Amino acid sequence: SNRVVSVTYAETAPETIELRDLYCRPTGVKSLLATQIRANGRVIGIICCESVSELRIWSTEEAVFAASLGDQAAQFFQSSANAQLAADASAASQAKSDFLAAISHEIRTPLNGVLGMAQSLKDGDLAKPQQEKVAVILESGRSLLLLLNDILDLSKIEAGKLEIDPRPGDFTETIRRSCDLFDGNAAEKGLKFELIVSDGIPTLLNYDALRFRQCLSNLVSNALKFTREGAIWIKAESKLRDDGMVELTVCVSGSGIGMSADVQARLFQAFSQADGSTTREFGGTGLGLAISR
Repeated sequence: SNRVVSVTYAETAPETIELRDLYCRPTGVKSLLATQIRANGRVIGIICCESVSELRIWSTEEAVFAASLGDQAAQFFQSSANAQLAADASAASQAKSDFLAAISHEIRTPLNGVLGMAQSLKDGDLAKPQQEKVAVILESGRSLLLLLNDILDLSKIEAGKLEIDPRPGDFTETIRRSCDLFDGNAAEKGLKFELIVSDGIPTLLNYDALRFRQCLSNLVSNALKFTREGAIWIKAESKLRDDGMVELTVCVSGSGIGMSADVQARLFQAFSQADGSTTREFGGTGLGLAISR
């Protein structure tokens, strides 16, 4: 049970009595010094120093040295185990990302066909009850398509394959048009919806308008979802950096339900919601903020 075992008389010592006939006598071991290799609270091996043919009284320095060897061996095995765990986790994550990307593509293709046919039916001469049913099909299909796109984007991000394509464009016009899409939803809930764009933002900037709209839409959608009354503000401002680049800051704020410190800590984790009741009451998958980050 001792971490280091020092034995001068290997053939008669209680610590080695079980090894006498099996090991000590056949090999001629007279004295031995043994130390445990421990990892995660378990003994995973033993380092043993032996004196053959003659007895040896082990010194304190030798016992300390043996213990040091045991510590170093334990650290080595632990590092190897951690490295293997990290490699296994990385491989599992890659497999998950590949699966999500493949299944998203496979589902999206027939779904686009369903949406196309549903749109054709809606544009046709249908009675009002049929029009309402087709509208439900379109709304449900579009929601599913958005979910698939989010899953595909998340898998690309985790695989490091999401591409940013910056191009020259009018940033102020982009953010105004993006926010215009939410005016109706805000009005339906009786919310004040205000966009504040700083005068200092340059007219022409090099940025990825598609990804910017995606991130802003996720943030504004969340603000609308969790705000029952009051207002939502979107504020955009810029700062000229020392290297000549323009740093943009877009802040989405509102008088929503708020968040506890625990929720804030896991806010940007994929598939994360405040709790089960949040999903039941407000819906959503918890992917939007993870993608935006």
